[in-house]
Amino acid sequence: MIPPAVQDDAHVALEDRERRRSLLNLLLLSMLVVGGLAWIVLFFATPSPELTVDDIRVMIHGVLVIIIAVAATYVIARWISIELAGGLLVCLLVVAGAISDSPEQVTNGRAVVFFALPVLIAGLILPPWASFVAAGLCSVAIYWIGVTAGQRVPAIPSMIVLFFIALVAWLFAHSMNRSNAKLHLAVQELRQREADFRVLFADNPLPMCVARTSDAQLIEVNEAAVRHYGYSRDEFLGLKVPDVLVEIAAPVPSSNQLPRRGLTMENSVIAQNQMM
Repeated sequence: MIPPAVQDDAHVALEDRERRRSLLNLLLLSMLVVGGLAWIVLFFATPSPELTVDDIRVMIHGVLVIIIAVAATYVIARWISIELAGGLLVCLLVVAGAISDSPEQVTNGRAVVFFALPVLIAGLILPPWASFVAAGLCSVAIYWIGVTAGQRVPAIPSMIVLFFIALVAWLFAHSMNRSNAKLHLAVQELRQREADFRVLFADNPLPMCVARTSDAQLIEVNEAAVRHYGYSRDEFLGLKVPDVLVEIAAPVPSSNQLPRRGLTMENSVIAQNQMM
């Protein structure tokens, strides 16, 4: 028999995996929509001196490759492994960031911001430590592009920013995982309390009812009370304690008489400390 603690850990891991799968599917769907719109815009784009026919053709082919890669990533996540699909998506975004702009802008300019995307996504759809791996891949891409562009000094500030973003993504993902674990523990405790309540009240063989202290309105009865006193549950919940309470001094019916409808203090429990 599997220990309850092991079962709880497995359940938390399964919920976390499903959360990451849903987030990955949402990201892939968003990328497909954006890629489709970009392909349509480029397909009907008018050439200009700044945007030649060759440039448009290259962009169309690039967007088409991205769409195919995103679709393949979804298939991998659906049928093979979500970790493998997430890793491929992060690598795809790193490559897209490396070719998104000129080498100068990629290493020290506006394109560095694009590299923050795979770092953040890695921390959300993969284990938290994957954000540092993504930051390392982006740093390698920046260094390699800088070397090929003739830069003698690597873009250290850009790399530091990426690892700082990775740290933030790791802290956020780690905190979210801890929150999910606490939430699961709270749900388990609530279910245990519900089971204890069912044993002590709902499944108790003695007739029991619960009443509000403010107006003596009956708010809950167990099945034993329904069977014993003859009232239906709806009838019980429409009454107050004085409506059904029988005085202790009332005569007890003989064995050949039908049982009285009403509550006696001897064989019922009225919980008057229940607060709404």
